[in-house]
Amino acid sequence: MLKRLLINELIKASRLKLTYLGIFFAVLPVLLWIKVVQAFGEEQNLNAFLFIATAVQASLTGIVPIFIVIFSALLVASESTAGTLRLILTRPVTRLQFLTAKLIIALGYTLLLLVLNFATAILIAGIKYGFSNLVSSVSGVPDSTDSLRLWGYMLASILLSFFPLVGFAIFGFCVSVLARNVGHAVGFAVGIILGVQSIKHLLSFGSFSFADYWFATYVEVPLAQMIDLIGGYSIAFFSPRLVQTLVISMIYNVCLVLIAFIVFHRRDLN
Repeated sequence: MLKRLLINELIKASRLKLTYLGIFFAVLPVLLWIKVVQAFGEEQNLNAFLFIATAVQASLTGIVPIFIVIFSALLVASESTAGTLRLILTRPVTRLQFLTAKLIIALGYTLLLLVLNFATAILIAGIKYGFSNLVSSVSGVPDSTDSLRLWGYMLASILLSFFPLVGFAIFGFCVSVLARNVGHAVGFAVGIILGVQSIKHLLSFGSFSFADYWFATYVEVPLAQMIDLIGGYSIAFFSPRLVQTLVISMIYNVCLVLIAFIVFHRRDLN
């Protein structure tokens, strides 16, 4: 039954205009990144790997998470608004199966946008800079640094970025479960994300800073570490900050998923 639900969710997602709008804006920032580096006079200071890391980082800390939140916030709330939620659950479908299918689609969409963004950056970097010369004229990357090692770190940084990025999907998904209609779900999900992002650094008391415990803070960390490594500012990729990225992200993700499933299991559909 879960397989049938997933197929049904894929069909729904393929018919949603927002799906393709998110894909478009996942690719567009990378396409425009050449103009950004040209405008700041940094074009000659980049190599292929630096271009990929900076372009993807800019996308993942900008517009891409917003589309992930909106897409995820629509998943359950849209069923409530359309009145199809009760109809679906009258069939031989458990609430656990229904919500699991929705969650998998949210995670799949997040992965799709990340992969498309990364693939576009690789394509443009290959065309613009090529991967034969691994040493930037100003970065100071050692001659012994080989492409295989850099690719390994690059893939690791993308994978580690996926975990805090998933936080946006699960957050939108959780709000979608809690909200009774799609307008409230999207409004609250996007509003809270943008609101907290804008004031997170202001919420500090002595040595405590809320930004250090907010999952969205850590989307840029793996790629920032990659940029430092390529630029010669760090000699090692793995750091305590990367461990913190993984731990904070997993705590948020697990807690939000539990909240969504518990609330939905106890929810009165009448």
